[in-house]
Amino acid sequence: MKTRKRTIILVCWLVAMLLTGTGCTRQKQAVTTGGVLMEESTAPWTKVVETSCKIQGFGKPVGTVKETLLETADSWEVTFSIDEEMTQTMVDGYAQAVWRACEMRSGEANRSGSGSRYDSMEEAEKRQEPLNYYIWYYRAGEETFRLGLYPTNMETGVPGGLVLRIERWA
Repeated sequence: MKTRKRTIILVCWLVAMLLTGTGCTRQKQAVTTGGVLMEESTAPWTKVVETSCKIQGFGKPVGTVKETLLETADSWEVTFSIDEEMTQTMVDGYAQAVWRACEMRSGEANRSGSGSRYDSMEEAEKRQEPLNYYIWYYRAGEETFRLGLYPTNMETGVPGGLVLRIERWA
C-alpha cells in the first residue's frame, strides 16, 4: 500500500510538472500509459546502443541511480540500479517507452518469438502475462535484434533494478 501511494504521488507530481512547464526542462521525459516516465540518459551506453543496435531514443527509468553497460560479442546489457521499489508498473512503463523507440527504428510493429506481429504494446502485454518481463524483436535494415527487459531479481536474484538486453538475432 505504501509503495502504491508513493508511486501515485510521484506520477501526479511528474504530470503536474509536465502540464505546468515548470521544473527541470533539461531532461526529456515521455509519459507512458503505464504511468512511469523514461528520462533522457547522458550515460555512454546510449551512444554504444545507438551505433551497435541502430536504434535511438533509449533513456533510463525514473529513479535510476546507476547505469552499467556489459558488452559482449553481439550482445549489449544495460543494468539500471533504481532507488525505488521495483514494481510491475515501472517495468511496464519503461517497456512502453522502449517499445516506441524500437517501432520507430523498424518502421513496423515489433514481433514475438513465434514471428507474430504485435499491433500495440497493450497486445504484447496481453500475450506475455503474467508479465514481469518483456521479449520482442525489431528490425534495423536487414538485421534483426532481440530485446529483453527484465527486473534484476529475475535475472540475477538481486532486487532493485532493471536489465535491458539487446542481442543480434539470426
